[in-house]
Amino acid sequence: MRIRIGLLAALMLTIAGMSVGAWGQEAGEINAGALLEGAMGTRKGISMAGGIIGGYGVTDNLSIGIKADYGHDFSDLGLLEVLGYGRYYLPLGVEVCRLWAQMGTGVIVLMEGGKEAVGSVMVDMEIGVRFSVGSFYGEPYIRFGYPVLVGVGAVFGYRF
Repeated sequence: MRIRIGLLAALMLTIAGMSVGAWGQEAGEINAGALLEGAMGTRKGISMAGGIIGGYGVTDNLSIGIKADYGHDFSDLGLLEVLGYGRYYLPLGVEVCRLWAQMGTGVIVLMEGGKEAVGSVMVDMEIGVRFSVGSFYGEPYIRFGYPVLVGVGAVFGYRF
């Protein structure tokens, strides 16, 4: 019975196309994308943000990059975030879908009404999944951190 389950699992993984490379990031590959996000980043609740993200594949499972976005709470508070990140692609999934975890740190600048801008250090952790179709990709994600408590968003980009 155990042998049958093992053979069935091996067959399913082979059919699903599991391999370590080319799932979401290859060594030496450059990614560039645009992001949209909703986050709990203001005292008044939700802010919407848009931005850009770029990354470089150090190995097939590890990439580093930079992310910048600007968000607003639709009343008087704006947020500008710039951070560097390290991302690890988990070695499981299928060719078109790959799970990842990311840690980042950087700065956030809060601009309220006509008042002076206030800066702060920020840290965050993101968990997401990359869906690839050829050189194009999409990544829904959820993030946690400080001072932005929680956020959900999506990245749409291209792999060079």
